[in-house]
Amino acid sequence: MDLPQKLFKEYTERMNRYSDEKIVEILNREVGKGGWGTARASYLGALHKQLDKRDLDYSDIGDQGSLSFKRKVRLEGKKIKVIPNSEPKVLRGGIFQVEFDEKEENGFRLKPFDKRSTLL
Repeated sequence: MDLPQKLFKEYTERMNRYSDEKIVEILNREVGKGGWGTARASYLGALHKQLDKRDLDYSDIGDQGSLSFKRKVRLEGKKIKVIPNSEPKVLRGGIFQVEFDEKEENGFRLKPFDKRSTLL
């Protein structure tokens, strides 16, 4: 068995023990992450397989051939639904100050210190 298959099997066995809610939590942890490699490909492949195995409707974020990790999701029954405005913020250089704000979804917001600091 080659490394990708071995990793896929290990990840699948681990995820088989998780609840549907834990699988959605894993999906949300992957939102906005970049990079690619053997381990990541095997991990995301096992995650994708779990969605099919559990008969979850994930049509809002993908199909048999692909998954989108652009926005966070929530589980409503057996349907995975996108959470509106849940795209991760990307920092583009500069320095930011964290301001705590109870009105914000995460309880804080980032305030740029200068004109070079921007959020996408």
